[in-house]
Amino acid sequence: METPRTVSPPISHNSTSSAGVSTNSSNNAPPTSILPNAPFPQPAPRPPSLSSVSASTTATTAVDPAGGINPHSSYENFTELVNKRILTFQYLKRAHEGRVHWFNTVCLSKEDLVLWYQNDRMKRRTGNFFILGASLAPILDITNPPDYVRALTVMLQEFEYHTNENSRQKMKMFFRKSKINKDEDASFQESGEYTYLFVPNIPFELDYFQTFYTLCDILVETYNKFLIDTTNLWSGPFIESVMKVDGKFKKIISMVAKEIDQLARNAIKEELRSVDPMIMMKILLFGSGFVAGPAVEYILRRPENRLTIGTAVRHIEQARALARPFGSRATAISLDVTNEQDLDNQVSKHDLVISLIPYTLHPFVIKSAIKFKKNVVTTSYVSDAIRAFDEAAKEAGITIMNEIGLDPGIDHLYAVKTINEVHQKGGKILSFISYCGGLPAPENSNNPLGYKFSWSSRGVLLALRNSAKYYENGKVVEIAGHDLMDTAKPYHIYPGFAFVAYANRDSTSFKERYNILEAKTIVRGTLRYQGFPSFVKVLVDVGLLDDTQQDHLQPDAPDISWNQVLARLLSSPSIQENDLRAAIRSKASGTIEHDDIERILNGFKWLGLFSSDLVDRRGTLLDTLCATLEDKMKYGEGERDMVLLQHKFEIELKDGTKETQTSTLLAYGNPNGYSAMATTVGTPCGIATQLILDGVISKKGVLAPYSPEINDPIIEALEKEGIKVLEEKL
Repeated sequence: METPRTVSPPISHNSTSSAGVSTNSSNNAPPTSILPNAPFPQPAPRPPSLSSVSASTTATTAVDPAGGINPHSSYENFTELVNKRILTFQYLKRAHEGRVHWFNTVCLSKEDLVLWYQNDRMKRRTGNFFILGASLAPILDITNPPDYVRALTVMLQEFEYHTNENSRQKMKMFFRKSKINKDEDASFQESGEYTYLFVPNIPFELDYFQTFYTLCDILVETYNKFLIDTTNLWSGPFIESVMKVDGKFKKIISMVAKEIDQLARNAIKEELRSVDPMIMMKILLFGSGFVAGPAVEYILRRPENRLTIGTAVRHIEQARALARPFGSRATAISLDVTNEQDLDNQVSKHDLVISLIPYTLHPFVIKSAIKFKKNVVTTSYVSDAIRAFDEAAKEAGITIMNEIGLDPGIDHLYAVKTINEVHQKGGKILSFISYCGGLPAPENSNNPLGYKFSWSSRGVLLALRNSAKYYENGKVVEIAGHDLMDTAKPYHIYPGFAFVAYANRDSTSFKERYNILEAKTIVRGTLRYQGFPSFVKVLVDVGLLDDTQQDHLQPDAPDISWNQVLARLLSSPSIQENDLRAAIRSKASGTIEHDDIERILNGFKWLGLFSSDLVDRRGTLLDTLCATLEDKMKYGEGERDMVLLQHKFEIELKDGTKETQTSTLLAYGNPNGYSAMATTVGTPCGIATQLILDGVISKKGVLAPYSPEINDPIIEALEKEGIKVLEEKL
């Protein structure tokens, strides 16, 4: 960070009861402005415990473990809790002012907090805090305690509704004078107006710090008022009401406290890294391919992180190039993960392992990580082989995080987000359709398949042989792999794109994974440009996607040309182009239209499959074809790729009305930097890695991003990186 910090020396405090906390304004009239110039109240000498700041209080057994008010607690216990809350508000204010060392560790400056929150989040939070403070101020004028608590309850419900509602859908709210006796049951959702929440139009930019300081002062006044003339009201209904109010305030302020605590922890690590190398975090990354770069860059932003990139011998130069910009903080080694001794030697030296190698090799890595109790991150689907490690991972106390790239990954994050929002409002998901494609940008889709490779060509082609299974109108539909391309249909997202879409893998399992048991249609699939499916269909019919070993394609076999390979595969009478074309027409007859087959045959010629060019023999027809495709269909200088992901939800609201909502991610690669595919796969992987290292993601066992506790911090970090999903109602 730019501004130097100071580390506080150990401080000895005398014990001071929080019940003795005083404020300098409890006997004055409540503030009528959100920008008071009153002097700051003097704090108690001892900071509250972190548990009392962020989540709970441990004052007495009469206060519940979650920090709320026990219905059976005495008025004295309640007084103690109120004073603890007041102390918390004062302490947070002083921490924001840079007047205290956060729990006697580091003193955070305004510059630190601005960098931590960043512009969008700080602006949003400033506006919300202003609304909260402006709404609380007039409520302080209410003298009758039950009416006061009732007003707070309604206002906090309105505040929660307002801050959770999609801003584009919000009604414009104007400043309204509060009516104390208004019936709280008159729903603001129904009336179109808020009862106690003030949402004025502010013609100038608010200052976050001044707004937060003032909110803390008003919260102190709010809690002080709980202690005035409430002794005789200490009964069940009143206590329950106060409990609800306290719980909502605690939730708001806990968010701030936890974030400052995380910032302080990061600052401590940064301060100590030059003193104690033991705080360095050592990450082992297996794989140096297309998507590794953004993950490496994200992880090494943190000064305490050190990275070892392990790769196969043939890719060592690629790994060294990846490590080189980071100097001594990143090193490259050659390693065979199937060599148990070498693998164990490396895993044991690191704190976390990232596996970006083929999914069939993940079990080797996970087995070693469990042995040495190291966390693991992959971007792959949870296979049966990975799922089998769940109990062992829990026993070892480690996290094995999977499915955290683009698809799978970002798709899960925003599917779960919308589904949870609908369910929380009492709605249902009737249909969920999700398609994702990694493609060349339209201006660079200049080859017969309309496709170029920004990741493993073998992975792309193997995925084309997968069978598909999904729900459609309440029925299960199954499609065999060899028929998959026949099911591709035009799919409209934007008028400027000519897409086709087809299902992939098993979508039926997402009924449980996404908790949409009510859905009648669930389809997850792939987007491609028109013309792609029929071309692939012919590749399948001809046999070029066969991955069985062939003697004549082994690396030590005699040289062989592409026309010889095709003639042998098709039993063609010769290697002449006309004979090869005729043999392919015969294979594809009845499944491909005449005009389309001619286009495809011209595509075969463009790829050089009718030529006498020698093939790069890689053992199988599939891998040998990959070598040619990677050469012919790679991105040229100045070209860029594109990623498009869209979820489409058919929703039935609580009142029975229906609507359609979409969540769309459109990203383009940087011709002089990372591809869109690399960014949207590698960045989520890097974020998940850092969140595990920081302890934000702490759940143990085999995980995937299907819950808000995992997803929410990843979404927040992704949006800071500029990876944002557009959510719209159609």
